[in-house]
Amino acid sequence: MNRPRPGSNGPRRSPGPRSNKARTALRNVPPPTARRGVNSQKTDKAKQDRTRARRTGIFRRAWVIARTLILASLVTGGLGAAGVAGWRAFQSNGFLALRQVDVIGNKLVGKTVILEKAGLELGTKLPSVPVGLVEASLRGLPGIGEVEVRRIFPSRIEIRVKEKEPVAMGYARGWYGLAPDGSRIAGLDWGQSDLPVIDGFAALDTAARAAIGGFLDAARSGYPALFANFSQMSLRGPDGLEIVLRDGRLKVLLGLDVKALEAERLRAAAGKPTNRESNKSLNSLEFLQALMAQQGAALDAGKTVDLRVEGYAYVR
Repeated sequence: MNRPRPGSNGPRRSPGPRSNKARTALRNVPPPTARRGVNSQKTDKAKQDRTRARRTGIFRRAWVIARTLILASLVTGGLGAAGVAGWRAFQSNGFLALRQVDVIGNKLVGKTVILEKAGLELGTKLPSVPVGLVEASLRGLPGIGEVEVRRIFPSRIEIRVKEKEPVAMGYARGWYGLAPDGSRIAGLDWGQSDLPVIDGFAALDTAARAAIGGFLDAARSGYPALFANFSQMSLRGPDGLEIVLRDGRLKVLLGLDVKALEAERLRAAAGKPTNRESNKSLNSLEFLQALMAQQGAALDAGKTVDLRVEGYAYVR
């Protein structure tokens, strides 16, 4: 039964079967193309403008980078050329050239010796002087303790030295002072010196000089009254030091182990702890000081006080 369509007065027809030809025709019909209006054309133009702007921006950035690099190269080259020219001018003229070297603080070590060891040449540019190397070189001179080298602009070098104080003196083709480290200090005036004199000084080797120098330096600081009374001394074998006192009444024999003291000196130079007890001669000075305070007047002149055995005093 066919019912009429709502809103329609006529009878409704039943749909019949569609032919294959009609289906084929419907399938081959292309889809309708969208109509391009004014808005679509504006969109394409905007895309083209953006592409053109992007390309222009890339070229502009590349040009800016290239220009910056070129300018930097020109500036660097100009500064380099100016630096080379300035350095050549600095080297060719006399500005900041060394013209005078002063040595201050030396009494025993000669100025000529210090200048030769420093190796400074007049005309050298002051900033080029290796101050640290000069100081290290001068510290290697016998008798030189502390060194300070200063540049005094525009054209002067000042060398300030502090000499080691000699603790004794001896003769070896001329009079020499004995430094606490055992080095020999030239230029000592025997007639004006009040230091104790070491017999056989020329025959002493480095270890023996260092042992005697270290002992006397410690005696001068720890027992100044005894040290001031030392007049003449000599090494008696490998383990004995004979000291003649200034009043001439007594001789004193102290133990001095040269090998042990040399080992202690090497340990101290290497920054290792040392053992003061190995210096028996220093330990004996305490006993000698007490002995002279108690029985000095009772001791007969010309006697020898043997303190080589620690804790005992033999008078003969």
